[in-house]
Amino acid sequence: MSNRKNEKIVEKKKNILVIDDSALMRRVTSDIINKDPRFIVSDFATNGFEALDIIYKNYGKYDAVVCDINMPKMTGIEVLKELKRHKIKAIIFFIFNPPIFFRVSVVLF
Repeated sequence: MSNRKNEKIVEKKKNILVIDDSALMRRVTSDIINKDPRFIVSDFATNGFEALDIIYKNYGKYDAVVCDINMPKMTGIEVLKELKRHKIKAIIFFIFNPPIFFRVSVVLF
């Protein structure tokens, strides 16, 4: 007879894609996420175009996306619009850093 109280349930880590044009912010964000044993940053993108390419090529791989709002070439909001236009559902956490405070917004669709 098995003693279920002592069995440890091993859950698969959630894959996260980090999108930010700043190498420092990619590293800081990844370090914070990777400290939680439930998550792993599996890929990075340095702008919105690169992110869309990664998402399209790896459709279904990511459990969530952490995305900067203000990036050159394509903003985080433009990434969101493209995903919506292609009917790709995603959990996206937006990060932006106004001078006074740091804020994270979550968009679920």
